[in-house]
Amino acid sequence: MDQLPTAFLPAERAASDELRRQSGIVSSLPISSFFEDHPEPALFVNSFRQIVWANAAAMHLADDAEPVAEAVLDARPGEFWGCIRAGEGPGGCGTSAACAFCRIGRSFRAVADAAGGPDGSRERAYRECTLERRRAGAVETLEFALWMKPVELGGERFNFITLKDISTEKRKRVLERIFFHDVLNIAAGIAAWLDLASDGREDRACAPQARDGVDRLVEEIRYQRALGQAEHGELEPEYAIIPASRILRDTETICRAIAENRDVTSSCHVEEPDFELETDPVLLGRVIVNLVKNAIEASRAGQSVACSARMDGDRAVFSVHNAAVLDAEQKALMFQRSFSTKGSNRGLGTYGARLITERYLRGSISFSSSEGEGTIFRVTVPLAGPAGRT
Repeated sequence: MDQLPTAFLPAERAASDELRRQSGIVSSLPISSFFEDHPEPALFVNSFRQIVWANAAAMHLADDAEPVAEAVLDARPGEFWGCIRAGEGPGGCGTSAACAFCRIGRSFRAVADAAGGPDGSRERAYRECTLERRRAGAVETLEFALWMKPVELGGERFNFITLKDISTEKRKRVLERIFFHDVLNIAAGIAAWLDLASDGREDRACAPQARDGVDRLVEEIRYQRALGQAEHGELEPEYAIIPASRILRDTETICRAIAENRDVTSSCHVEEPDFELETDPVLLGRVIVNLVKNAIEASRAGQSVACSARMDGDRAVFSVHNAAVLDAEQKALMFQRSFSTKGSNRGLGTYGARLITERYLRGSISFSSSEGEGTIFRVTVPLAGPAGRT
C-alpha cells in the first residue's frame, strides 16, 4: 500500500479489527488495572500512534463520557484531546507542518528512531509539552510534562504515556520572568530619573519622565493581573463606545520611546475617516500595544513599524506591520503560552493577546508572514451599534 505523503509523521493507521484486538491485549493485563484509577492521564498507544487504552483521568481530560474501549479506538493523542492542529495534516494528528514542532510528535519520533538501535528497548522520552484546543469559542492551553516509554505486552510493542499537569508551574516561571525583567527595567528607569531630580539636574524634564515610568509600571501590573483573571474566567470587561483613533493615539504615545531607543520608526493611523467601536478600551489597547512592541523588538535599526485601523463590514480591523519574516517554528508556535522569540520563560505577549481578544473582546486575531510582505498581525473586533453586536 502506498504511503500518504505528510509533513512529519506517517499517516497510516491500523484497521478497526486490529485496534480492538490490541485494546483487548492491554485491557486483559494487570498493568491496565493498576493505572485505571491513577490520578494522572495514562495511555497505551500502538505503533501507528493510535490509542488502544486510556485511563479515567485521560478520558476526563478529553471531556469524553463514552466507554473507554469505543472512545479511543483510531484516535491519536492530538485528536483525542482536541488539538487545534489535529485536522491540518492529510492524515490527522502528527502529519501537518506544524506537528514537526509539537513535542508530543517529537517524542514519538525519538522513540521510533531509537527502536531499531542496539539499546532501543530502553529508549524513553521526557518533554514539557503544550496542547492547544478550542473551548467555548476560545483557545484553551494545556501544559504538561509527558513521559513516554516503549513496552512489550502480549508479545507486541506499545508506547506507554503518562502526563503531569505543569500549567501552574509554567505560568509561575513566566510571571517571575516578566516581573524580574520587564517590571524591574521600568522601575530602574524611574529610579534613574528620580536620581537626576534629586541631584538638581534637569529637574523639569525628570518629573514627566518619572511619571510616565510610574504609569507604565502600574499598567504592566494591572495587565498581568487581568491576564491571570482572564485565564481563570474571572475577568469582567468594561465596554464603552470609543473612536478607533483613541486606541492608536494611546499606542503611539506608549510605544514612541521604545521605538526611538531602537532607532525604529513607528506610526499609527486610521485608514479612513475616524469610526467608533464598542470594546473595553483598556484591554484592546493593551493587545495592540503588545503587538506593536513585539513588532518594534523584531525590527532592525532603520526599519519601520506601522499600526493602522479600518472598517470591514460590521468589524474594526487593527493591523500591525513590520518587515521581519517569521520562520516555520515561530509561525507554528506563535500563540502558545510559553513560546517566545525573546528567550525562555517569556511568551505571554501573543498568547495573552489571543486569549483576551477571543474570550473577552468578541474578536479574533491572526497573522501572515512572508518574504516581501513582512509580518502583519490583525485584530478584529466589533464596531459600535447594533451591527457590531451580532
